[in-house]
Amino acid sequence: MSKTRSTTRSRGSVGELAGVGIRSTNVREDARISELSNFRMMGQGEYAVVYAAKWRDHPDGEVAVKVLKKEYLGSDGPAEDMRAEAQILSKLNNNPGTVNIFASGDTEDGRPFFIMEKLSGTTLAPRIRRVTDYLKRLEMLTSLARIFETLHSGVATDGKKVLHRDVKPNNIGVTPSTGDLRLLDFGLVRLLHEGEELLSEDTPPNPQSSPVPPLPPMTPPRGRGKSKKKAFPKSRTMSGDCLFDITGNTGSLRYMAPEVARHQHYNHKCEVYSFGVIMFEIIEQKLPFDRKNPRIMMEEVFSNNHWREPLNKIYWPFGLDELIERCWNQDIDKRPEFSEIVEKLTEVAKAVEEDREERMKNAGCLSCLFSMGNEP
Repeated sequence: MSKTRSTTRSRGSVGELAGVGIRSTNVREDARISELSNFRMMGQGEYAVVYAAKWRDHPDGEVAVKVLKKEYLGSDGPAEDMRAEAQILSKLNNNPGTVNIFASGDTEDGRPFFIMEKLSGTTLAPRIRRVTDYLKRLEMLTSLARIFETLHSGVATDGKKVLHRDVKPNNIGVTPSTGDLRLLDFGLVRLLHEGEELLSEDTPPNPQSSPVPPLPPMTPPRGRGKSKKKAFPKSRTMSGDCLFDITGNTGSLRYMAPEVARHQHYNHKCEVYSFGVIMFEIIEQKLPFDRKNPRIMMEEVFSNNHWREPLNKIYWPFGLDELIERCWNQDIDKRPEFSEIVEKLTEVAKAVEEDREERMKNAGCLSCLFSMGNEP
């Protein structure tokens, strides 16, 4: 008899707001690699390889298959990460902002793998400069914020926040026909329990006033967080938001929150920071923190100097400048929740649209249509 995991979403306000598709789905846990054929490598990371393949249960098209690399056979860490990724993705099935998983199992030599839908299109990274209309940029940001609003709400994961931990344009897929966004590569994913804070002995008690430790390499390894409970005998709540010591060089440095780079306590608000960096890139249509010497520049960003890219005020109307300043603020407690970000972006988009209509009405000519796309 085959093993299946049934995941049913309970309907809630956050889920409805984010447009989550709510229905039951079964994920097989006893898939065999022999069910797949016509393997074609699509890409690889440190621990796993992703293939396109034909699957007997999906004969009309290709699926994507993620398999642990052979050199990590017998290594508990990467294998545990793969299984955790499959389990969390199964809970997120039918969420329009994530990738659906169909089945999981082990290869004949014991390496975990899972089968998921194969997406067409590209990632957000090469498409950012193509979004010339300002309202489209706001729409894209709002869609992305809704994805994280759902993940952080815990609506599909028994109240536990889903923390992706590697938020960057290259991990955001764009569907070519609709422009819909999908969050990709959950290889570093963790679930955070509400009301819990984990402390490590080597973490300073006050991250804001502590000296800046040495920075990680510019391309940090995709390491696992130090999240084993036996290392953290105490728990408490600080400033209303729980902070977790799942430290380690995870994510990509340009989009990494300062507290993560400095190996300090962090929680889901690190993804608000990453969102702020992406917001700058989409709104101003240029790469943030892009100087000749990125090492020195990133030391400024992560240091207590709190250096940030200067904003071109023409692109940040109706309080949008205040929103990004809060999103990429050094102080975790000053960063907003994604529900507030969605609300503000919606408000700004409405104000921009009304302002455009008013200017076109006052100008009384169609030429205004051609001068209002790139700017608000």
